[in-house]
Amino acid sequence: MSKTYGYARESTNDPKQTPNLKEQVRLLEELAQHETYAEAPWETCVCERRSASDCLWDKRPDFMRLWHCLEPGDFLLVWRLDRIERTLHAGNRFLAAAHDKNVNVHEISHPYDLNDTNDSLIATFKFFTSETWVKQHSQAAKQGIARARREGKPIGPRPGLGKKFICDDQGVYREVWEHRICAAIREITRRFRRGESLRVICFDLEARRIPAALGRLVAVRNGEGKRVGTKLMQHEPMWWGKKRKHPQARIIKYGYGEARQFRHSYERLRQAMAMVEQMEADGTYQNWCRETGGDSTCP
Repeated sequence: MSKTYGYARESTNDPKQTPNLKEQVRLLEELAQHETYAEAPWETCVCERRSASDCLWDKRPDFMRLWHCLEPGDFLLVWRLDRIERTLHAGNRFLAAAHDKNVNVHEISHPYDLNDTNDSLIATFKFFTSETWVKQHSQAAKQGIARARREGKPIGPRPGLGKKFICDDQGVYREVWEHRICAAIREITRRFRRGESLRVICFDLEARRIPAALGRLVAVRNGEGKRVGTKLMQHEPMWWGKKRKHPQARIIKYGYGEARQFRHSYERLRQAMAMVEQMEADGTYQNWCRETGGDSTCP
């Protein structure tokens, strides 16, 4: 009797580009309930957290254990073909091996019949687009690093909360406290301890155009999609497809990125509170206030 297996992979380089392992497994289990697999009971789903650029499909131990379990006529379900391989040459080798083993490879959006020429061409084209995206992404990253070096900008992780990078005479970047952001953190702490909610504080900071290292400027576009300005988007909750008016535009369309931005901003507020509480526990809060230009007696 044929069986149905699943394979889920999460990249270690940029896991936000794809659904996480838990979400991929859920989608594959839902797909396995389709009538197509009625005579092929669901067996298991193998999960792997590994970058495809560092290890080809036939070099991954978890995937090869699954591969050796597959029998002729079995089904292999994946969220997308690039979970198996992201290069054209290795992808074609996988398709040839799956064809020789008579394994049915299905993804969420399309079931592939490797005996059919059209399906084989579609699968090959998807491997080609995956490889092209990886090359373009790598090239853009290298160009960004080169441009940052030419302009003398720091390369690496962003500065910590309330800090910024400065360059000394030797061209070495180091972190220092940014007084404006530290003043906003002290204000957040003081108002929160007086009983104001973080939500109220957030809206007030946005009205006063104080980013406080908690938000960023995003593009404002009109109904035709033309950029007409920017707006500080740090604290306002936004949901998919929600529309609001703006004095510089007829309509602003907020999408998934801005919806995530509110969650990110709220988390940064909580990080600011946690940073202050940790400094108070260590006994360094008063020195930090004096160092960043604040009143050492502030709560």
